[in-house]
Amino acid sequence: MGCDYQIQEFYHYDGTLLRNIIVSIKGSSDSLIVVGAHYDGQCESNARYHFPAANDNVSGVVALLHFLDNMQAKELGNSLHVCFWDGEEAVVPPAFKGSKYYLTMSSLDIKLYINCDTIGYGTDLYIKYSEYTENEEYDLINFLGEYDSNCHLILTDNFTSDDYSFYSSGLATIGITDGSYSFMSPKYPIHTIYDTPNKISLSQLHKASELIYSIIDYVN
Repeated sequence: MGCDYQIQEFYHYDGTLLRNIIVSIKGSSDSLIVVGAHYDGQCESNARYHFPAANDNVSGVVALLHFLDNMQAKELGNSLHVCFWDGEEAVVPPAFKGSKYYLTMSSLDIKLYINCDTIGYGTDLYIKYSEYTENEEYDLINFLGEYDSNCHLILTDNFTSDDYSFYSSGLATIGITDGSYSFMSPKYPIHTIYDTPNKISLSQLHKASELIYSIIDYVN
């Protein structure tokens, strides 16, 4: 892809080495839009085996890779960080370790964060946003409200992925999901051995990637 990238290394409480992967695309401004998805997955409680994690969160990673490929030739106003987080599934608090570590970096002028987590099931996407996003100077929420009838806006303070790290830091935040974590039913089998690739809708991944691209294009 030809992008600049860096690997951030940090440690879990038990000494396990964790790594964020940060891909950078320079815009005409130092203001940042950050897009992220965690690439770690859950394991069984006694750690005998890892779950397949196809929807949580291979789906988000694939959508970001597709988005990143489409961004190569685009001229940007805001600079862009596309982040692949480690440590989101940490069961010992604090969770979301990768995104929280990233936010310890100094001098980051973050204009907007977009999170992509569990987006591969069903036909609809849910766009969670915070009051900080609603109050931004651009009319992003109205834009998203008219974007697609299968994309549903939810004003909330209940962020349950790496989007929580940014929201709790007072930053404009959007979380894109298919609702699996909220529904947690046999139809949405995340954190189980049944979270397998055959259940993933490729059209959902494409839809999420195009949604992220449209947000970036609108904000720029």
